[in-house]
Amino acid sequence: MATTAESSRDLAYRGRGRGRGIRTIPEGLTGPLRRPNVNVGNEESRQTLEEVTRRMQLATMETIEEDATQVINMVRNYSVTGKDLQEVASKFYKVTLDNSKYGIVAAELAKRMANFEVEGAKFRNLILKLLQSDFIKRDVLRRDSMNQWLGFVTFLIELLAVLRTQSGDILKALLKPSFVSLTELLTSTDDTLLAEEELEHCVGVLKRRGQFLQEQDTASMECLMKALRDKILDVQTSAYGRCLLLELLEMSCRGWGLSDDIKEYYKETITRH
Repeated sequence: MATTAESSRDLAYRGRGRGRGIRTIPEGLTGPLRRPNVNVGNEESRQTLEEVTRRMQLATMETIEEDATQVINMVRNYSVTGKDLQEVASKFYKVTLDNSKYGIVAAELAKRMANFEVEGAKFRNLILKLLQSDFIKRDVLRRDSMNQWLGFVTFLIELLAVLRTQSGDILKALLKPSFVSLTELLTSTDDTLLAEEELEHCVGVLKRRGQFLQEQDTASMECLMKALRDKILDVQTSAYGRCLLLELLEMSCRGWGLSDDIKEYYKETITRH
């Protein structure tokens, strides 16, 4: 497994290079997502940060295009300066980490807001910088808040899956940190309940993005699957944990898909534990 220092350097590298755009812009929005010149003194119709945050939290995958358009318009209205956009990015990031289930929606919103820029501050770069900082100190994040640690892993991997450069490539600097984070979830040896919570989360993420991750880095996925098999054989792994891992292992062996009867078998088996 890669060392923390190596992983940190990889993620830190993400700020260099070309090709920082995205391919998808919500329907109805044309041209670069830059804040137009406004009268800073006119505060009457300006959105508040709380209003922008609440609207972000209401977004769903079912209505993501409409939600993203409304959120971007509100962010345009609020972000008069680069500092304002930094506040939006920080608030958005905190909300995302506080709720790991929101990470999927948050990544889609971030993709659509990626090129929004005010006074040289670009939304994508602000978010990536926050991710970089938390990855470097992920041991502290995990110790202080298991919920935020799980939210971080979800958001990191979902961003890797949906965010693209102008040339259509993934952000490769996020790839190694994603595998490092998943491995740490899988191999946790802390308190039994916390370790099981991390294991559950790892399985859930891999069920959703395992095929994508394998396509991006076969060697790293093979290492992760070896760690998974070792975890199954570990005497410290509960019967419940083994069932989760066995289902995931079979899923990966079958090309990341299971028939309904196999799913039902594992569901009944896991329920008994």
